[in-house]
Amino acid sequence: SFRKMQQYYKIEEMKDLTRNHYNRYPFQEPDEEQLLTYINKNMKIQNVLALNDIKEPIIDVGCGCGKYTRLLELAGFKDIVGVDISDIELGIAINYLQHTTLVNADATNLRRFKDNFFNTVLCLGVAHHTPNPKQVLNECYRICNNGGKVLFAVYRKHSFYYYDYILLKKTVKL
Repeated sequence: SFRKMQQYYKIEEMKDLTRNHYNRYPFQEPDEEQLLTYINKNMKIQNVLALNDIKEPIIDVGCGCGKYTRLLELAGFKDIVGVDISDIELGIAINYLQHTTLVNADATNLRRFKDNFFNTVLCLGVAHHTPNPKQVLNECYRICNNGGKVLFAVYRKHSFYYYDYILLKKTVKL
């Protein structure tokens, strides 16, 4: 569990472990047809994308290879920032994202971004991979302006990702 990891590793070591993991096992560039199928089958994603009050500028904290960022671009948004700790993931994203500024940064420290700047902050499936999920949430709220939206999600405890990351302690490639 996260608390046990904190006992064995210092915060910077935990960040390095995460960075190294995603540099070694990056997600692959999403195929647009697969993305549209994913949206059509996933009601939670439809509900997020159906929000009429998503407004630019937008930041995707922990964007990885840009799956959600690409969905936003396909929906017509152009003022987007994608942030990730993995150089490799960002290297994949830069090959197909057209309207997104990509930044290599740590989700627990977004100080390079001004307070109250973004109208929409996405942080989907990221915070639980950091040494301080609460700090990630605090940073998301800090950079979101008053009246803006923070869309924040973590994996369910007994989901596929739970067994993948916690129990098997490795990435299962499907």
